[in-house]
Amino acid sequence: MRLKSTTLPSLLKVHQLDERDYQALIMDTQGSELLVLKGAIPVLKALPFIKTEVPDFEAYTGCC
Repeated sequence: MRLKSTTLPSLLKVHQLDERDYQALIMDTQGSELLVLKGAIPVLKALPFIKTEVPDFEAYTGCC
């Protein structure tokens, strides 16, 4: 299956949103949270709070 994705900075730019208007990034992306964080590096400093899932069960063995 092919999926098209975009980074958080690109999404904010397309919709003319300022990351400083937001207080948090909350993620539950079924194991791709590290990819989201890597793509969001340019805006992370503007977000004072980041909440993400940290799976510690067998289904996610070997994930970041």
